[in-house]
Amino acid sequence: MATSSPQFSFLHTMIRVFDLKKSVDFYTRLLGMTVLREHDVPDGKYSITFVGYGTEAEGHTALELTYNWDQ
Repeated sequence: MATSSPQFSFLHTMIRVFDLKKSVDFYTRLLGMTVLREHDVPDGKYSITFVGYGTEAEGHTALELTYNWDQ
């Protein structure tokens, strides 16, 4: 009887940041990630930027960098 382990991966994980520009610079310039997408949410008073080494559609994990405007 053949057994197989379940295949799973993280789609993304969130990290709260205090300085979005510095954080994006760190992950892109120093770690070599790419900005995948960015969103400002004025009603929620936050901005999110997704970075990673490839897209989630390609099976890569992304980091969601979340900046709360009122912190």
